[in-house]
Amino acid sequence: MNKMNNNTLTGNDNEVLKLLFKDTYSDNMSNEAMNLLAENYTGSDRFKDRMRDFKVQRWTTGKNWSVFGSKGGRIPVVELLTDWMNLGLITKKIVADSIVIKKYEDTIEQDARRK
Repeated sequence: MNKMNNNTLTGNDNEVLKLLFKDTYSDNMSNEAMNLLAENYTGSDRFKDRMRDFKVQRWTTGKNWSVFGSKGGRIPVVELLTDWMNLGLITKKIVADSIVIKKYEDTIEQDARRK
């Protein structure tokens, strides 16, 4: 029987984390995607073409697709991103970028649900 790894934020064993990681990919957010996200978040096109490049980690499978101009699915939770970083599967920058974009996407989605 495998023992659960208590040194991870998610409580998952490293092998499980690696399997989960295989269902994701690194998304280089296009300028078009960033413009759409900024406009949806702020309600203005004031930031058009002024956003920096972001590289985020996204799910490739499931029904949790993003509708904010990116070709892929949702961004995993922060704890999972951090576990992958600690395993050396993604960089600290990808984690930081993913957290920023996840916050924006989640806020836009919540606002859309309220309306």
